[in-house]
Amino acid sequence: MSESDVPSLEMSGSMGPDDGFERLLRGETPKTPEEQALGLFLQDVGGAFQAEPSLEEEAHIAAIVRMPTTRARTRTTRTTDSDGVCR
Repeated sequence: MSESDVPSLEMSGSMGPDDGFERLLRGETPKTPEEQALGLFLQDVGGAFQAEPSLEEEAHIAAIVRMPTTRARTRTTRTTDSDGVCR
């Protein structure tokens, strides 16, 4: 793809928000064939990247959080006898 394949206005980054796209994001009905195609794409993306994790994902994450560490943590205490020697 080269710069000549894309309108210069799009390449400049100065385009404002697309009203049709904003309508689709709000869940409104597409008004043009282009908006219909974009609406189908947004549905596909929404199905692939769900807003809420599935029950399987939640169970997997919960299992990870509950996993014990592989290293055992031990606490070493030192005592001093009456002569001041550390044991």
